Amino acid sequence: MSLPIKISAYSLLAAVIVYLVLVGTFYLSLNDTKAASVPKYIGLIIDDDSPFDHSSMASDVVKGVNLTAKIVVITGSHSGTGREEVKALASSGAHVISLARDVDRAKKSLSGIDNAEVEYVDLLKPDSIDEFAKKSCCPVAPSIFSLIAQASW
Repeated sequence: MSLPIKISAYSLLAAVIVYLVLVGTFYLSLNDTKAASVPKYIGLIIDDDSPFDHSSMASDVVKGVNLTAKIVVITGSHSGTGREEVKALASSGAHVISLARDVDRAKKSLSGIDNAEVEYVDLLKPDSIDEFAKKSCCPVAPSIFSLIAQASW
């Protein structure tokens, strides 16, 4: 009976860590070190001087950003906004590792996008996360530039 509680606790901890890493990495990638220390979005809309808004496309955000030789790991990336993120990041030179439960469907959806690969991970199965980490991340972990947790349940 305690297993679901452990999974929930680990999921919550992972979500908090991912959020902090993503916010910091995003602002640091824009060379905005002041913003990297304080999240701008915490459930409220806070005015800022960002040129981006709700109408911005992923390609607008990465325009002029060189991500060559950067590795980005992203979940939920074979449809919708996640797929657009993969296209934008790959077009900027990043090598994108897309994590998916349905590898065949993800490969079909992402076919034709250079610099993108698909790996099996089911976020509801901690063993699959461990397997991916052992197989794929250990050799490249120091070079992972960003982790984007796009998927939701």
